[in-house]
Amino acid sequence: MPKTERREPRGKIRGHFSKKRPASEQDVRVYLGMMNGFKKLRIPTFASAEHATEWGSHLNAEQHTLLVKEQRGLSYSAVDEPNLQLKVNLATQSQLMREAAEAFALTWAI
Repeated sequence: MPKTERREPRGKIRGHFSKKRPASEQDVRVYLGMMNGFKKLRIPTFASAEHATEWGSHLNAEQHTLLVKEQRGLSYSAVDEPNLQLKVNLATQSQLMREAAEAFALTWAI
């Protein structure tokens, strides 16, 4: 009898990443690029909290809303990711995206 393959449903981004190799920063960039796909807001891969804060301080209200939605999605993906290194990388980017969103709130509070 042929072995049945367990396939993930189409549209699952996680299927792109190999479970047998360590996740790299390039993997995170690819993942974020796939998430950003055809959206109005291009979210960079943040290198530091300062970079995220500077970038987030220039957002308008619509861009802030999109950023918050993407940050939540990335956070949920990090929780579900079985590869520990990729989980850490995704969670780090999610946290930096949260920093960018907070910078938006601070600029509007002033």
